[in-house]
Amino acid sequence: MGPRGYTVRAMTNASRHRLAAILAADVVGYSRLISADEAATLAAMRAHRAELWDPTTEAFGGRLVGTAGDSRLVEFPSAVAAVECAAVIQRAMLERNAAVPEDRRIRLRIGVNLGEVVVDGEDIHGDGVNVAARLEGEAEADGICISDDVMRQVRGRLDLAFVDGGTHRLKNIDRAVSLWRWREGGDGAEDGARPRGEAEAPATDSAFAALLAAITRPTIAVLPFTNMSANPELDFFCDGLTETLITDLSRLSRLAVAARNSSFALKGRALDAREAGAALSVRHLIEGGIQAMGNRIRVNVQLIDTTSGEHLWADRIDRGADDLFSLQDEICNHVLAEVDILISAGETARGRHRGTDNAETRNHLNRSAVEHAIYSPDSLARAQQHTDKAVALDPDYHEAISMAALMRAVRELHGWAGEDEDLLNEALDLANRAVRARPDAGNARGVRGYAYLVAGAYETAISDLVRAVELAPNSGGIRVIYARALLAVGRIDDAYDQILQAVRIQPNVFSFSLIVLGVVCLVGGRTANALATFAKCRDLDMPEQRYGPWLAAAHVAGGDLARAREIVANVLEVHPNLTASDVAKPYPMTDDGHRRRLVSLLEEAGLPPGREDQARAS
Repeated sequence: MGPRGYTVRAMTNASRHRLAAILAADVVGYSRLISADEAATLAAMRAHRAELWDPTTEAFGGRLVGTAGDSRLVEFPSAVAAVECAAVIQRAMLERNAAVPEDRRIRLRIGVNLGEVVVDGEDIHGDGVNVAARLEGEAEADGICISDDVMRQVRGRLDLAFVDGGTHRLKNIDRAVSLWRWREGGDGAEDGARPRGEAEAPATDSAFAALLAAITRPTIAVLPFTNMSANPELDFFCDGLTETLITDLSRLSRLAVAARNSSFALKGRALDAREAGAALSVRHLIEGGIQAMGNRIRVNVQLIDTTSGEHLWADRIDRGADDLFSLQDEICNHVLAEVDILISAGETARGRHRGTDNAETRNHLNRSAVEHAIYSPDSLARAQQHTDKAVALDPDYHEAISMAALMRAVRELHGWAGEDEDLLNEALDLANRAVRARPDAGNARGVRGYAYLVAGAYETAISDLVRAVELAPNSGGIRVIYARALLAVGRIDDAYDQILQAVRIQPNVFSFSLIVLGVVCLVGGRTANALATFAKCRDLDMPEQRYGPWLAAAHVAGGDLARAREIVANVLEVHPNLTASDVAKPYPMTDDGHRRRLVSLLEEAGLPPGREDQARAS
């Protein structure tokens, strides 16, 4: 057993040494808490792990390498990541404990060290681990204790005030260790963020950091489809369908898809959903089987939650077998749309399309939603084509009419109309038609509000959006639009509240909501939150051209011009004609000062001004 009871396996020939940042944590008074109420203490620990500790650790790149009762040992890629993670957790724990009786609070001590460790398979041990464990014992309740080596790494990079704790002889450590202590609200003698005389780095509040940390890319795997017929030639069709689904799902940046080799490694193995999910480390599974009946093929497919075993969606597709490639494309498009919407929209997706019995209408709307999520000029043009086909098939269906209006409004807002010169009027006409068809539909009202926003009728847009939120309070998408309208009229704090609610309601629709959240933070002077939001976009593997210019603008606001220009240079290599005006265009504002602030930050980051801003400057 290592320090504080961490399990240490015997060293093998595969053992190797490396430098690592190690975080060690334990619960203050754990034995007393267990003795007083074991069930309640264990339940609270499970909740803290699932809701805060594990997602925050993962968000900062940490790898859990040891547990022992109340203790945790985590390896991080850098000392900065380890200390920032520790501070986010400690601040969030203070908030979580605020309403808990003092004698029942789960309070942590955390130690962080930077040192050499011995890597043995998945385990680590050695001097670096031992010192981290001893530093944890020196930390105050709700506090962090770090070594001098860690302090040298984080000084000037984090807004945390550490107090010099002096040099100590730690148990079973053969040398004296200089240590530093931090606790929220404590008196700081040393500014761990920057040397005196330099601008202070902006600080992200703990609740906001915890919200971002909880957003992860939904994980999914496609199990090899099963040939349930006697025709061995269909084995090729099954494998081809599986591979195409994996490829198509991988196009969606909001889904993390298990690799083909991992999925096919389970081919032929009899595993239930929970076992397969554990083997592939995914939350969702797609599985299915194929039957042949004469010249017809039946495909059964289902989406499963691997944690509960619940079947979230299932369908059966019967088609002729004359053209297997066309059939494969049709099945993939259908499954891709259903799965993406169910996972990203969550509960709000379950009741969609109740207003139509036309399966082809639903199919076009689902495919439109997938193209919308890709969010490029070409994909939005394709999305509009699908919505128009849905309206042609079902001209009275309010959802199809609303989505046809939305695609036009989005293209107009970004300046992606191409040769369609009358998109805005068409969007307004369709949006009004949708509201007439279904006055009590929140989505119809929300889309009309969006169209009015694009048209510059901001107060009319807000009126519609207030009603839309009342009709559909659990729609994150409507609140995103509402936040944009509030931003347009300068109600920055109200916009901030609405976009935060949108993210909490539907965290998986991050490609839209996170960018709006970051822009609202930037306009409102919440620079640290803006930086954290756009960095989260990067961590979620969002395409860089979508978030990169805004991340650069946030770095300018935070005083890091060199990093900002490095990011913009990367973006301009791929999109050489991009201008600051192009990036800011989707965020219209009545207050020209707010707009100019955004454009100035983008230009200072290295983006050239657009024609409009050049003319204004001259």
